[in-house]
Amino acid sequence: MIFEGEVVSSEAKWNRDKTNITTFITFRVKDIIKGEPRSSRVMLGFAGGTVGEIGLQVSAMVYPPVGENGIYFFENPGQQLVNPLVGWGQGHF
Repeated sequence: MIFEGEVVSSEAKWNRDKTNITTFITFRVKDIIKGEPRSSRVMLGFAGGTVGEIGLQVSAMVYPPVGENGIYFFENPGQQLVNPLVGWGQGHF
């Protein structure tokens, strides 16, 4: 899917076993460029993040900050990927 949107929230969470941290970024979809719109919001999980005083860092990972506007290309949102944007930084303009 390709969409124009704005980052509206970011929250890092532990997995169920507290062995991994994922940062969930929520986007408000402004315009669908390619793909089927499922909702006016899209939530994508990025590996790593900080919960309390414990962090998990993924080398070269860039988390879209709240308030950022852009065009985003992403893989299947139901699949757990290290970075759901196509080509990591290449999937964002």
